[in-house]
Amino acid sequence: MKKTSLYIAYIVLILAILSWVGVGYLASLIAQTSTDRVNQQQDTVRQSNQDVQAQAMHALVKDTASSRAQLDTLLNVDPASISGIINAAGKSADASIRISDALSDGALIGDGTTPSNSFGFVVSAQGTYASVVRVAQLLEILPVPSSIDGITFTRMQDTSGSPISATPWQVVIRVKVLTNPTQ
Repeated sequence: MKKTSLYIAYIVLILAILSWVGVGYLASLIAQTSTDRVNQQQDTVRQSNQDVQAQAMHALVKDTASSRAQLDTLLNVDPASISGIINAAGKSADASIRISDALSDGALIGDGTTPSNSFGFVVSAQGTYASVVRVAQLLEILPVPSSIDGITFTRMQDTSGSPISATPWQVVIRVKVLTNPTQ
């Protein structure tokens, strides 16, 4: 009888161990299912956010299409037309204009892959003080996207050191003009 109760005790112990293994397996299965469900929800939320961002970007591109077209039109300038505008500004201000050093700037903007097409001029003008100041004012308000990188006013002198009375002033202006990257 001792042997049968020992066998029964071993069988009960084995059944208890197997039931605990089963409980552990079911617990891990439930945990895995829960983790899979959470991952699926996160993927769904991530995809939904990407869709919303794509729709917002599409709407932004669509809303700015006319503005981008206007900007392209505004930036569609070439150095020859700008030099003509600068010469007209000099004539308007009664100053003699000389344009030199028309250089292209091949810098990159933004992400480093988009070219920034801009070019610069060095404009020197001679005339009375009022006329060279007027040239500087006109070059600051060119009808194209531009900036003044530097202005230098100088009073002209002859070799003896006395001021020249007829055209005593000279201005040197560095103008930078932004153009369309496709040019």
